[in-house]
Amino acid sequence: EAELRGDASLAITDVVHDSRRSSPGALFVAVRGLVADGNQFVEAARRKGALAVCSEAPPAGEGAWVRVANARQALATLSATLLGDPALSLDLVGVTGTNGKTTTTYLVDAALRAAGETVGLVGTVEYRVGDRIGEAARTTPEASDLQALFRDMVDAGCRRAVLAGRAPRDAAPLAPRAEAAVGRKTSSSSTERRRTTSSTKIG
Repeated sequence: EAELRGDASLAITDVVHDSRRSSPGALFVAVRGLVADGNQFVEAARRKGALAVCSEAPPAGEGAWVRVANARQALATLSATLLGDPALSLDLVGVTGTNGKTTTTYLVDAALRAAGETVGLVGTVEYRVGDRIGEAARTTPEASDLQALFRDMVDAGCRRAVLAGRAPRDAAPLAPRAEAAVGRKTSSSSTERRRTTSSTKIG
């Protein structure tokens, strides 16, 4: 549920969570992180052209403001909607756990490529969109960055994507619709693996 203050007819061209990446036409989503609170950067985003703000906090300053209960979930929903919900065009395989995520994602990626698939990969070290490889800016991408990667994958002809997450709490921004999930938990005595084939959230 959301509360809107301001013009509901604004033409939004981008959804961002980093005020430095704001631009004319953007919707800035103020996400509270462990270190910084996005609400501290609302004015910075506006100065760079943001037309509206989405936040858990009450409206502040001039301009359109959307108040939501969970800004991070809103970031995922808004960015997916703006980009045409690209995840719907991908079969997603999610990998979570304590150890072995990187190895597992590469194994799944390699198996799919060997079968002739064009694959996307969101790893803790690098991102792959078909044959293009880029360094991962962060271990777990924010939802808007992930949706942009999904859009690139679909546009590049990918039909499947493999994703790694640090822990179950990372699942929501990583993959809202996973066709398969692999959970890894390694200890000195055992290795547990779990795979689900019905539409399941990662973790």
